[in-house]
Amino acid sequence: MLPGTLNLEQQDDACALPVATTTQDIGAGGHAISNSFGFGGTNVTVALSAA
Repeated sequence: MLPGTLNLEQQDDACALPVATTTQDIGAGGHAISNSFGFGGTNVTVALSAA
């Protein structure tokens, strides 16, 4: 499941990005990414893929 974008009320027509406005089932894509940004330059990205 892909959660909708929080606090998005109206998307700008000039922005051509695909934005999730509601919770959607993204199907069997098999890929995920998570970014975490911390204080002092402690940043981490985890990329996962189905086998």
